[in-house]
Amino acid sequence: MKKALHILAVMVMTACSPFSIHVSTVGDDSAAGKKSSPLATLQAALGKASEYSLAHQGRKVEIVFGEGEYPVDGCVLVDGGMFAGPLTLRAASGADVVLSGEQKTGPWQKLSDQNALERIPCPDKIWQTDLKAAGISDLGVAVGDSNRLDFYYAGRRQTLARWPDEGFAHAGKQLGDDRYVPVLEYMDPRMDRWADEDDPCFHGYWYYDWLDSYNTATFDVASKSFTVKGDTRYGFRSGCRFRGVNLLCELDTPGEFWVDRSRGLLFWYAPEGFAGEGTCVSAFSEMAMLRFSGCTDVCVKGIGMCGGRGGAVIVDGGRNVVFEDCSFTRFAQDVAVVDGGEGHKFLHCHMYELGCAGIIMNGGDRTTLEPAGFEVADCTIESLSLYRKTYQPCIRFGGCGLTIVHNRFCDCPSSALRLDGNEILVEYNQFEDLVLESDDQGGIDIFNNYGFRGIVIRHNYFHNIGDPEDNIAGGVRFDDRISGMLVESNVFNHCGSSGFGGVQIHGGQDNVVRGNVFYDCTFALSHSPWDMNSWFEANKRNSDGLGLTPEMDALTPMGKLYLERYPDIAHVFDTALVNRNYLIGNLVVKTPELITRGRNLVSEDNIFIPDDTAHALDHWVSDEVLKTYGLSPVEFGSMGPRNH
Repeated sequence: MKKALHILAVMVMTACSPFSIHVSTVGDDSAAGKKSSPLATLQAALGKASEYSLAHQGRKVEIVFGEGEYPVDGCVLVDGGMFAGPLTLRAASGADVVLSGEQKTGPWQKLSDQNALERIPCPDKIWQTDLKAAGISDLGVAVGDSNRLDFYYAGRRQTLARWPDEGFAHAGKQLGDDRYVPVLEYMDPRMDRWADEDDPCFHGYWYYDWLDSYNTATFDVASKSFTVKGDTRYGFRSGCRFRGVNLLCELDTPGEFWVDRSRGLLFWYAPEGFAGEGTCVSAFSEMAMLRFSGCTDVCVKGIGMCGGRGGAVIVDGGRNVVFEDCSFTRFAQDVAVVDGGEGHKFLHCHMYELGCAGIIMNGGDRTTLEPAGFEVADCTIESLSLYRKTYQPCIRFGGCGLTIVHNRFCDCPSSALRLDGNEILVEYNQFEDLVLESDDQGGIDIFNNYGFRGIVIRHNYFHNIGDPEDNIAGGVRFDDRISGMLVESNVFNHCGSSGFGGVQIHGGQDNVVRGNVFYDCTFALSHSPWDMNSWFEANKRNSDGLGLTPEMDALTPMGKLYLERYPDIAHVFDTALVNRNYLIGNLVVKTPELITRGRNLVSEDNIFIPDDTAHALDHWVSDEVLKTYGLSPVEFGSMGPRNH
């Protein structure tokens, strides 16, 4: 009897435990895939995993990677139809596993190319290497949204040779009858020599300081002007800020590089201490390394990905695709794109050193308010938007149903979160060093639709948002009609600049800012009210197509649903309530003003202490101090990623 029970127990354990297929850097794709005879590639492992999964319906399958770096030369498609049960891709216990699209560069030598010697201002500081000799045949482009070659040293993105090395130059007059004439004066005579460059480019904020673009140009040295090529959307203005990039004659600062694409030579001003090692370029040029299409119950765990001219992963539809304990670094474009499906998650992941955005997610149904059930938790997303400087957030979400908890978002020239949708919870996160270059933005930015509802922002820490000298920025920004938001029990430390406060509201109503701590901010709340005609006309245009006009509110299924779920939406056409927002029970310390430009605001029970030299932030966020003022705890110690 005991023997029969033992056999049964073994059978049950075997059925529950995953079937393992092993991959190793020293494996062979003709091998069995066992730990003692591993495969060499993920593609081979997926084929074997599919065979087993379909033959053993419902059995879990895992692909286990041994220690090492695995070169990626093409996008690997994981099709949900290939598997009849859960699938895991994971690193072996204790193994450091990286899927890499990078290629090492070298050997290096001191600058010897005669053409470069004549054009570089400090030739004795420059190193050179032959990329083509290293087997890098696709040199991509210098600037562009696809196939852009990036160069790294010691894991850090190097700078395409530019001027100015810090900040921006400013154009003279815009030379034209209207703002769309792309001709600008230049003020510094050093730009005369840019006319001789092979492929001179500009990075500019050509009209508005909240939208940048890269453009080529031609020069007229006689008139000290340049003509910008390509679309800039809003035209040009006199005095706009720009920098020149991809300029060999400006290769004069440590960390700058330039590529001669006709000959495959890379020239670099190496930092002090460079010893010939630790350099690479991004070589993988497809849009993603891994693509999951229609997959269900897939987990990618403990795997690093790096070095792509595109992104790392794409998830199309499906259910419960989870990335856990993964790292993503040195990608030129958006790292992760999730398009549809439900239950997809990023847990305990680290994303850094990125050319554009972190995670782009679209899911759920705003017409029925069916949530996607997406989640981003305990992640750190930092040092991003290094190439494209505006509208490249840590997370951009469109749809219904997202939870963002216990993350850290930092070091970004623009916003950390762009939220376009409904039923979104943002809590226990850290937002630091954001909106450092862009203008008219917020650490969290929500824009242009009064139908975005059910968004709760609470128990978060906002620190150092905006640059008071150069741009307009707020900690949380509700722009153009955003209404019905809840901002509760957050801490705003040194947030706001040039007219924006810790929270900025532009034209919305029924937003509640309650129980927060504002410390060393420009204002607690800045309010940019709309006149009634602008408010009513914008709502009638109804840019989102919600059908929530006065005539349609109760007559459409979507209108009825929204009125039931979000009763305040019935107020959007009430003349007396335009611009009505609430600032209730906040503690405002070391901040010159409580409110600026307020109209029709309800401000009650706020504690305003404009001057404080005796206490630091830690004093004011303590439970004891908040209790003495009748305020609830903000749970400051719980903000940010949990231990993992």
